Amino acid sequence: MNDKAIRVHFWTRRADALTPWDPDREPNRHADAYGHAFLELHHRMRSRGLPVSLGPRIPAGSGAVIVSFAELSEYRRTPPPRSVAALATAVLGLRRAPAVIVIRDDVPLFVASPHFTTLEVMPTSASASTPHQSALPLLPQRGVLPRDPARGEGLQSVALKAFSYNVPRWLDDDFVRSVERLGYSLRVDTEESGRWNDFSDVDVVLCTHPDDLDDERRKPPTKLIAAWSANVIPICGDYIGYREIGDATTMVIADRDADGYLEALRRLRDDPSLVAQVRASMPEAASRFSTDRVIDGYVAAIARAPRAKRHQAFTALCGALAVDILARVGRLFRRARRTSPAPI
Repeated sequence: MNDKAIRVHFWTRRADALTPWDPDREPNRHADAYGHAFLELHHRMRSRGLPVSLGPRIPAGSGAVIVSFAELSEYRRTPPPRSVAALATAVLGLRRAPAVIVIRDDVPLFVASPHFTTLEVMPTSASASTPHQSALPLLPQRGVLPRDPARGEGLQSVALKAFSYNVPRWLDDDFVRSVERLGYSLRVDTEESGRWNDFSDVDVVLCTHPDDLDDERRKPPTKLIAAWSANVIPICGDYIGYREIGDATTMVIADRDADGYLEALRRLRDDPSLVAQVRASMPEAASRFSTDRVIDGYVAAIARAPRAKRHQAFTALCGALAVDILARVGRLFRRARRTSPAPI
């Protein structure tokens, strides 16, 4: 460990974050954006021997504070004032203000981070539009069981891995039958299957995004990186995040509907040279997003992040408290009106 390394605190008020966790032994625990983008990052940096801490109180001497925007914002259109006030209070409790780094972890781009944020970690390069925003890749999917080499060059099994509410509407019985007519079998792994990390019997994976996605720039190319790591051929919908890190040699691009994915599956079936090309390119592509390289990227970004300005944190604290007080007064007033006796 470098004695001059910046002390980094992962600020969280979630009690379950403090329970001991080994991401490699329990890959299906904390299987959400908070767990992947924030909590696992803390564990990986700690495993590297970097000076990190975790919890609601920021230790003295911390030079940077990392925040999960999923936790802070609670996926609301405006982060709850109490949460912003708690973070501002923790930052102001230090003798010297640290850098304040917010990881957006799949929060919609229209939700604004606190004004005293000094670095926003963005999901794609296209989503970074200001000097204090920077795109950094997520850690590779943990606990991946790669494709069994004994499967050889065959193409039989197709999988889609997604939360159940993100499975595309076009993936219906007709699509399944069409896939089978092409000579494949299709498996859909959701959070209920317990097989998100298991690619051992998969030859092709469909990389999709939700049908109701408000802004494609907010979605990181997590599924593509997982496919590369598992040595499974990825068919990717034509989205910005996938195109930013992949090309025609490392993935198969498809139109974003059922016909597009079926056509891509047909191309793979009919073009052995395409299959060979993509398979040969995946190990190098995966190496660009190894755990060590991702951690190196975060360490470099943290070192560059400026420290917060105390007056901005104080202003945010006062504003958040004012909004919270007004909201409480409004609730009391409405409750009083509901419970007051009717006039005679």
